[in-house]
Amino acid sequence: MAWTPTARGLFHNRAAIGWLYALGGLDVARRGFIPLSDVITSPLPTRIDVEQTRRWFESLISVDMSDEIVRLLRSLKEIRIRGTISANPVFGGIGPILGSDGDWVVADTLVELKCVVDGVRRRNVAQLVCYHALSQLADRSERLPLFSRLALCLPRQSATITGTVNEWLYAFGAPRKEIVVEALHRCFDPSDMAGDFASMRG
Repeated sequence: MAWTPTARGLFHNRAAIGWLYALGGLDVARRGFIPLSDVITSPLPTRIDVEQTRRWFESLISVDMSDEIVRLLRSLKEIRIRGTISANPVFGGIGPILGSDGDWVVADTLVELKCVVDGVRRRNVAQLVCYHALSQLADRSERLPLFSRLALCLPRQSATITGTVNEWLYAFGAPRKEIVVEALHRCFDPSDMAGDFASMRG
C-alpha cells in the first residue's frame, strides 16, 4: 500500500520487477505450494514509506534476475494471444486432483505458460488435455470459461503454439478426444475410484 509502481517504464524499474516477483510468490505461498520464507527473503523495512518500500522491493531480486524477468515479459508481450483474459480457471477439486488450476483462458483458448528451456514436453500437453477433460464434466460447464483450443506459451522460445484438442492429440500420436476424454472421465469418477480402492483392499 505504501508504494505501487506505474505501468510506464515498468521494464526499466527494478523495484517494479521486485514488486511483481513478490506478488507472484505470495500467490503461490497463499495456495500452500511453497513456504512464505521462500518468497520474503529480505527483512521488512523498519519504516514504511515510499522510498524505504521501493528499496525493499529492489532488494528482493538481483540485477541478473530482474533482467531475465524483463526479457521474459518482453517476449510474452509479443507472443500473447490478444483478448479478455479469465485468469486461473480451477479444474481441481475432484478425486485425487485438488488444487489444480490453469493459467488463463483468452478468447476460446486455454493457455499454459511454461518458462522451460527445452520447449514442448509431453507432460505439458497431457496437462492441457486433462484440463480439457475436466472442463467437460457435467458439473463444470457453468463455472468454467468456455474454450475449444489449447495453447502452450513459451516465452523463452518466443512462441505460442495453439491448436484444437484433436490437433494436439494427433501430433503426439494419441486417439481422438472423444476416446481420451471418456477414458479420463472414468479415472476422475469418484464412484469408480471408490470401487477400485475397495477391490485393492480386498
